[in-house]
Amino acid sequence: MAQNELTIEQVGTQLVAEVNQVGHDNLTEISQRGTTQMVQVMQSGSDNGNYLDQEGAANVINLEQAGTGNYSMQFQGGEFNTASIQQIGIDGYVYIEQFGTSNIAQAFQLGNTIGGSLEQFQWGDFNVARVDQIAGMNNVAWQAQYGDGNVAEALQMGNSMWAVSYQEGSLNATAIVQYGTNNYAETEQYGTMNLNSIVQGGSGNLGYIGQWGNNNVAAILQNGNNRNAVVTQVGSFNAIIVNQK
Repeated sequence: MAQNELTIEQVGTQLVAEVNQVGHDNLTEISQRGTTQMVQVMQSGSDNGNYLDQEGAANVINLEQAGTGNYSMQFQGGEFNTASIQQIGIDGYVYIEQFGTSNIAQAFQLGNTIGGSLEQFQWGDFNVARVDQIAGMNNVAWQAQYGDGNVAEALQMGNSMWAVSYQEGSLNATAIVQYGTNNYAETEQYGTMNLNSIVQGGSGNLGYIGQWGNNNVAAILQNGNNRNAVVTQVGSFNAIIVNQK
């Protein structure tokens, strides 16, 4: 079964859209308006894609993709929404964009994921962005948050990976953990009372932390060969910890 297209539009409360596609070149488009709605999509094969859009509160997106060249784009507006994406395969792409407060964006590229790319963008306050890229290589993670009280986490294990995280606002926190070789991590925060942390294990790693504001804390820990650490803080009451072995 291949080259199928599915379009679903729902308006109301407590509605559920569930899709299971197998093959290649399949496309799913789902739009929901309301509260406490759920989208459940499972795709396996190659070059499959989906566009999922939710507007309202307490909505949930669950997506699982397995195969080669699959892509996923999610858009959520409102509050207390959750987007959870899981990909296994080669050259997968995940894009999550959320507008509002208290939203959660989770993206997992697991197994022997190769060439995976993740992008997360959040506008609002008290949002959480999480990325896990485990047991793969050549994977990329990009996170950007604009607001106050947001948290960004990125965990990468493998080879030739890099993660970038940007935050604008106050009371934000960032954590990046990398294990492997040829890793690159970069975080920037604009605001006050920010926290930042980079942990790298392996060889050929580069860590950068830039913070502009007050009461910031930055920590870089590197373990391996050919490491570089650059930390820049502008403001007052800042603390810097760099540990290289």
